[in-house]
Amino acid sequence: MNTNLKISNVTKIYPGCVANDNVSLEFNSGKIYALLGENGAGKSTLVKILSGVIIPDEGEIYLNKNNLKLNSPLDAKKNDIGMVFQHFNLFETLSVFENLIIDSDEQRESLREKIDSIMKKYNFSIDLDIPVLNLSAGQKQKVEIIRCMIRNPKVLIMDEPTSVLTEDAGSAWMPAAPCRGRAMPGPRCQRRPPRPCVSRDADDPGPVAGLEAECAG
Repeated sequence: MNTNLKISNVTKIYPGCVANDNVSLEFNSGKIYALLGENGAGKSTLVKILSGVIIPDEGEIYLNKNNLKLNSPLDAKKNDIGMVFQHFNLFETLSVFENLIIDSDEQRESLREKIDSIMKKYNFSIDLDIPVLNLSAGQKQKVEIIRCMIRNPKVLIMDEPTSVLTEDAGSAWMPAAPCRGRAMPGPRCQRRPPRPCVSRDADDPGPVAGLEAECAG
């Protein structure tokens, strides 16, 4: 089934700053989309609205023609919208697997098999049984990516997911990834993604009306 995500006239205003001004966009399965712009253009505000972290002042969001009310990240998850944030949201003293199972309803063995399959598919090598605090920054980012992918979201939003990965690790992730998440030289992703993807930084940018704020995005 094709997925369609539509943003209609979304506006977010902070005191003294219009972060998003009447933004309208539409995304469809089979394409990789990018939001590019200078610091303070409103990119992070928009992707946080799509992931339920920020509530817009005006506008509507539709997924497959259904009007969504995204009042929290939980609402986004319930509507199969996944977000890989630039900054980590992990429990340092828990193991990698404990971080991945903490908000999952799946049985432990079933979830571990799914995680192993994802790591193999995306060329990740992480010990699931060690504390997160023992991981490098790049490995922690991979855990964040895995946590999102185990939900198999219809919409995948990525906020610079390879910014803390080494060049080799980023290159290993990108060829198999359903969405590129950072502007970088090299060949484009050859695999057509099954879901629409939105990223702050990727390699297929286009103009977006309304992302013109001069405050922190």
